[in-house]
Amino acid sequence: TTMNGSITIKDGGMTYIPRQFVMNNTNGKILMKDNHLIVDQLKLNTGKTSLVMNGRAENFLSLLNVSPDQLLLKWNISSPHLYLDDYKGFIAKRSSQKKSNPKAMFGETADKIDKMFMNGTVRLTIQAKELEYNKFQAENMNADISLLNHEARINNVSMNHAKGKLDIKGTLKEGNELNELDFQSNLTNINLPIIFNAFSDFGQDALTSKNIAGNITAEVRLKTAITNDAKILRNRNSGTIDFIIEDFELNNFEPIQKISQKVFKKQDFSQIKFADLKNRLVVDGSAFKMERMEIRSTAITMFVRGVYDVQNGTDMRIVLPVKNLLGSNADTDLTDEGKSKRGVSIRLRAKTGDDGKLQVGWDPLRRGGKVTD
Repeated sequence: TTMNGSITIKDGGMTYIPRQFVMNNTNGKILMKDNHLIVDQLKLNTGKTSLVMNGRAENFLSLLNVSPDQLLLKWNISSPHLYLDDYKGFIAKRSSQKKSNPKAMFGETADKIDKMFMNGTVRLTIQAKELEYNKFQAENMNADISLLNHEARINNVSMNHAKGKLDIKGTLKEGNELNELDFQSNLTNINLPIIFNAFSDFGQDALTSKNIAGNITAEVRLKTAITNDAKILRNRNSGTIDFIIEDFELNNFEPIQKISQKVFKKQDFSQIKFADLKNRLVVDGSAFKMERMEIRSTAITMFVRGVYDVQNGTDMRIVLPVKNLLGSNADTDLTDEGKSKRGVSIRLRAKTGDDGKLQVGWDPLRRGGKVTD
C-alpha cells in the first residue's frame, strides 16, 4: 500500500519538544508521496533567525512500521542571517518524552514517529549568508552535519571570517551536564585583531586585539567539553595548535616594554615589527606550552620557550643575544636571509608574580629551566 497527500501550513506555530525549539510564522507544505515524506519550502522564524527548510525521508511509512531507527532524513536549511544563540538548545541533552496512550487515537503511531526522530539520522546541509554568535561574525557559511542518537558529527563547516577562511570538522557527544567536543579547525589568513576581538581576547588580558596586528594560518586539534550553555571548560582542554603568523606587530605591549626598561633603556619599543613566527603550542587545560622559538623583530632578537597559562599566568624563559645591546635593531632584516647565529647571550625569566603582575628578572643560573640551543 502507498499513501499520498499533503498538509499546508499557514501562519502556524510549532515546538520541537525534545529541544524546546519554538518555530513561529510557519508557512509551507508537508507532502506524502509514494510513502516518501517531503517537506517543501517550509519558511519560519525562530528567535531572531529566519529559515527556509526543505527535507526528504525515503520510505517513511515503511520504516515507521519496520525499522523506525533506520530513518535517514535529508534536511536542507538556508538563512540570510543565522543567529547561533537561537540554537544552544541543540547542545543540551534532549528532554525525555512521555509515551502516548496506545489506546488513544494514533497513540501507537505517535510513539513510532517519536522513536524514528530520536534514533534515526538527520543529514543537515546549512547555508547562511551571515552568521553571528556574541561578537563572532562570519559570512558565506556552508555546513554538512549528521545528527545521530546522542551525537552530532561535523562533517565539514566552512565560512569566511576576519578577512580569511575557517574550516571545522569534529564530533559533539551529548551528555547530561557536559558535552564532549573533539574537533579540528584550519584557519587560513585570519586577521589577528578581528579574531581576538571576536573571542574576547580568549579570556586573557595580556595580549589583546588592541596590541597586535598581522595574519595567522593555523591547524588546531582540540578536545574539550562544553556546558549546555555553550561555555568551554578550560580544565578539559587538550590538543595542539600549529601556526604561522605573518606581518606580525606588537604595539604598546607591556612585557616587551618591561624588558626594554631593564635592558634597552634608550630604545623605543612601542611599535615592533616581526619576522614570520612559526611554532606549535601544546594545550593542556588553561595552559599553552611553547617549545623554543626564535623571535626576530625591529626591537630585539630572542629565543623563548615556556608556558602561558590563562589562569595561572606566564612563566617564560628568554635567551637574549648580547648583540642586541650593541645598538638599535630598528633596521633588522626580517626576511629568512636576515637570520644570524645567536652568539653570546644573557638569560631572562618572565614570570607572573604573586601580585598577578608580570615580573622580568635575570636568570643566569637557569632557575627557570634549561633552554637548549
